[in-house]
Amino acid sequence: QEELHKQQLSRLDAVVERQIALEGRFTALQKEVQDQHMSMSKTATPAHNEVVMGTVSSHHQLPYHNDPVPPTTTATTGGGTDNDTAAGTNNTTTATTAVTPTRRNTNWGADVGDTTPTAETVSTADTTAWTTNQWCALGSSLASDTALIRIGGETLCREDCYIRALRIDNTYALAWNNLGLCIKGANATVGGRRYTKQQCYQKALELNPNFAYGWNNLALMLADPNSTIIMNGVTYNQLSCYIKSIECDPTLGYSWNNIAMKLAPGETITIADEVLTSFDCYRRAAETAPNLPHGWLNLARGLSTGQTVLVSGSEYSRLDLFIMAVNVDPTYAVAWSNLAAELTSPTIDIGGGNIMTKIEVNTRAAELDFNSLSSLTNLAIAMLQPNSKVTIGGQAYSKKELLVRALGIDANYSYAWNALAACLIGHETVTVGGKAYNRAQCSARATQCL
Repeated sequence: QEELHKQQLSRLDAVVERQIALEGRFTALQKEVQDQHMSMSKTATPAHNEVVMGTVSSHHQLPYHNDPVPPTTTATTGGGTDNDTAAGTNNTTTATTAVTPTRRNTNWGADVGDTTPTAETVSTADTTAWTTNQWCALGSSLASDTALIRIGGETLCREDCYIRALRIDNTYALAWNNLGLCIKGANATVGGRRYTKQQCYQKALELNPNFAYGWNNLALMLADPNSTIIMNGVTYNQLSCYIKSIECDPTLGYSWNNIAMKLAPGETITIADEVLTSFDCYRRAAETAPNLPHGWLNLARGLSTGQTVLVSGSEYSRLDLFIMAVNVDPTYAVAWSNLAAELTSPTIDIGGGNIMTKIEVNTRAAELDFNSLSSLTNLAIAMLQPNSKVTIGGQAYSKKELLVRALGIDANYSYAWNALAACLIGHETVTVGGKAYNRAQCSARATQCL
C-alpha cells in the first residue's frame, strides 16, 4: 500500500507539473499574441510616413476679409486604394492646395463704397450697378462650386458670378484667380474667348506678377515633372512657381507646405539666401498657416519619438503635433489614425480637458474613413479582447470583422493578415474572400504580401 501511495503521489506530481507546463505555454501564447499586438501597433502606422495635402479654397471667405482661410481637404490618392501609406514604402497620398487671397490688393483698386452681397440677400437685389468686387463677394459667399442662386430671373453659380465680375473689369486679378478655381468644365468663356484653369491663373499673374496666390495655383497646373511655363520671359516649373509664391508672400503657409512636398529626403532649397530642408518648410507652414492640418501632420513625420520641434516659440513633440492636427480639423481621419498609433498610454487629453481612450481615438479614425486600411487595422489591434466589439455607424464590429473588412478592401495588406493571425487561437479559422484561413495560413499570407 505504501508503494501504491508513492506511485499515486508520483502520478499526481506529474499531472501537476504537466498542468504547470500547459499554463506556462498558454501564458507564453498570450504574451506572443500581445507582443504581436504591440508590434502591429508600431508597424501598422502607415500614416506616419505619409505626406498628405488637401485642396484649400477660400470660396467660403469673402475676398476682402482679413481672416485666414479655413482649409477643406479633398485627398487625391496615389499609390494604392487607401488614403494612408504603409511605413517603409515609397507610396504617398498627395493632393494639391489651391488658395485665393483674403483681401483685395490696394494696387487693384479701392474697396471703399462697395456693399457686401451674400447668397441670402441678393434674391431681389438690383444688380445693374454692381461692381466687380460685389460680384466676387457673391461668388465667394456661395456654399460650394455647384451651389446656385436666383437673381433677377437668372440662376447663377460661382463661375457665373466671377464671369460677371470680369465683364465689368477684366483687369481684376482676384476674379481671374477665383474663376480658375471653380471652372466646372474644360474652360470658361470671358469676353467671347475661352480660358482654361491654367490660363485664368496666367491672366491673374499677367495683371499682378506679385500675386502670391496666383503663383501657387499656377503651380498646381504643372504637376507633370516635365511641365513648364514661360511667364515674362522666364521659364518656371512647379517648384519654381511655389518658390515665386513665397518670394511674393513669405507668410503663405500653403506654398511652404507644397514646397516641402516637392523636396526629396535630404534635398535642400535656397529661398532668400536661406538653405532649407523639407522639415524646415513644414515648420514654416505650421507657423504661417496654423489652420492647415496637413502642415502639422507633415511636420510630425519629420520627428522621431522623443524629439521635439519649436513652432512659433512653443515646443511640440510628435504626439503634440498630431493633437494639433486633429484640433485644427476634427474630421481629418489620417491625423486621428496617427494620433492613435502614437499613443503609449491608455488615455489622452486632446485639449480642453477632452479625455479620450486609445480605443476611442482609433474608433474616431475608422468612423471618419471606414475604408482606411490602417484605421481599420489599428482599431482591431487596439481591441485586446478577442470577443470585444466597437460600434461604428450604428453597427457593432468585432476585431476579426474589422480585419476581414480591411482585407476585403486590399487582400494584399500584410499588416491586416498579421493582425488576423494574432487573433486566431489553436485551430480556429476565419473566412476572407470566401476562403477559410487558420492562424498559420494568415501568417503565411502576411509574409507573402510584404
